[in-house]
Amino acid sequence: MTLDFRTILPAVDFPFSVSYRHQMVALGSCFAEHIGHRLQARKFRLLLNPFGILYQPVTIADNLERLAQQDPPFGEQDLVQRDELWFSWAHHGCFAHSDPEKLLETINAHAIQARQWLQKVQIVFLTLGSAYVFRHKASGRIVANCHKIPAAHFERYRLSIDQTIEACQRIVSALHQLHPHAERLQFVWTVSPVRHLRDGLIANQRSKATLVLAVDHIVAHHDRSHYFPAFELVLDDLRDYRFTAPDMAHPNELAQEYIWRYFCQTLLDPEELPLMRQIEKINQALAHRPLYPHTQAHRAFLQGLHQQIQNLLVEYPDLDFRHELAQIQRQMADGP
Repeated sequence: MTLDFRTILPAVDFPFSVSYRHQMVALGSCFAEHIGHRLQARKFRLLLNPFGILYQPVTIADNLERLAQQDPPFGEQDLVQRDELWFSWAHHGCFAHSDPEKLLETINAHAIQARQWLQKVQIVFLTLGSAYVFRHKASGRIVANCHKIPAAHFERYRLSIDQTIEACQRIVSALHQLHPHAERLQFVWTVSPVRHLRDGLIANQRSKATLVLAVDHIVAHHDRSHYFPAFELVLDDLRDYRFTAPDMAHPNELAQEYIWRYFCQTLLDPEELPLMRQIEKINQALAHRPLYPHTQAHRAFLQGLHQQIQNLLVEYPDLDFRHELAQIQRQMADGP
């Protein structure tokens, strides 16, 4: 009889490693944000969700095709007004403005930046959160977000496995159109472990199953597509509500850290660990809240931290510490 109280997921082998040399993008659900923010905080070159959080693959495919085929990518037909704000059918609600022209200017600026980035990207992380979509009845389009427009304006349904596969294939094709050396692109697919409880437990499981099977098809038929098992890490390896946030749907900070460590173990180039640890120490120092900020001792601490960053930039000039250096300068200006 075994006394192991967990089923530990062994490390998955990938044919490549993530390094500071790579230019990367992360697209998809809020789980993409969890990994993406960790990579960005450690100064990896990653563009994160230029359209905001997107849960289903159809809108991701639509938006990438617009980047590849249209200029400007978005127009007035993509906007909708609710109350005093304008939103985009193709974007998350974080893109909102009281002036529709300024909203279009903002989303197209992000889109053009994303197009330029994707032309040089080497690794693409794609996280799918749901197979359910909302079709706007008046326009017939599948939207990224309903933006609290009444439900009567939409038809809600679950994509079939074949429809999900088709959307994923469109994602790959659009990224190939954007990239001058598409044969070098590596795709890492993930199914989000976040449970969509508003769908109900049964419907959520069917949605996730659709995504898992569709991604399995893509990985099996595309030799540069790979699967990262975030869904299995939370649902099978951890498998306990103590790793869940109070909403009973999202992985909590402990679970996110566990997934991050698995990510580092399976995908990160071991030669990058010393640099990453140095950056983590700088981040920890910057997050420190001094008891006596207006003292010479704290000023000396800031000067030492400033010098650490400058020394690191001499060795790694491509690292972007502009935000951190500005933060240190502000604190020093407020000192004695």
